[in-house]
Amino acid sequence: GPSPHVYALRPCGMYLVAGGWFTEAGGSPANYVAYWDGSDWHAMGLGVDYQVKALGQFENKLYAGGFFTQAGGGPSFYIARCDGAPSSSVGRLPSESCLSLTLDPNPIQERTTVRYSLSDRGRVRLTVHDVTGRRLHTLADGIECAGSHLRSWRMWDASRGPLGPGVYFLRLEAGGSVSTRKATVVR
Repeated sequence: GPSPHVYALRPCGMYLVAGGWFTEAGGSPANYVAYWDGSDWHAMGLGVDYQVKALGQFENKLYAGGFFTQAGGGPSFYIARCDGAPSSSVGRLPSESCLSLTLDPNPIQERTTVRYSLSDRGRVRLTVHDVTGRRLHTLADGIECAGSHLRSWRMWDASRGPLGPGVYFLRLEAGGSVSTRKATVVR
């Protein structure tokens, strides 16, 4: 079977799908996701470019989640879908499902690093809001390439000075989708 690590198993019709940290299944190349047909292990198309940590099924489609940024040879940030039988390729989800937004550290004292990933090149707007929805700061506003991006955010309101302790929200708009994360400022 697959080795060295399998993190998720999921029945899918008459197959068993495995996801994990492996590049071979049953002696054949398989990039982090493979399926068992009852007698042999097989790769799922081109697979993904790094670990699969979870497998799920919704409306007869298999989903893989993990630490990958490519699936089926194209961009797919942390989640991918297989539209047919496991023998079909794992592919990326539509672009609107491929926004990723994280803060580290959070809670925040003075500064945090904002990380976000885009599946396609396009217009991006990253803003900071207070609990009333008022925009306090714009961290990004323009055209950006697909891939991972970093922004440093200092706890500062351009017109009012240092932000006080409390809850704030970062809002990422790209490709017709929106992702929001809560940020807690502590002093």
